[in-house]
Amino acid sequence: MKPEAMSRYISPANLAAFPHLTMVLLAIELLISLVAWLFMDFGVLFLLPWVSIYI
Repeated sequence: MKPEAMSRYISPANLAAFPHLTMVLLAIELLISLVAWLFMDFGVLFLLPWVSIYI
């Protein structure tokens, strides 16, 4: 197949939206990690007394 006959690939996302998309995805990732940290923190808080490590 000749390159002239092929259609050019165009990205579905606008290049001007990349900085905003980066910040949105970073905020979502930080929110998910905060929720995971809270669950892990409360899990340790109840696990330690269960194994007789009192804080």
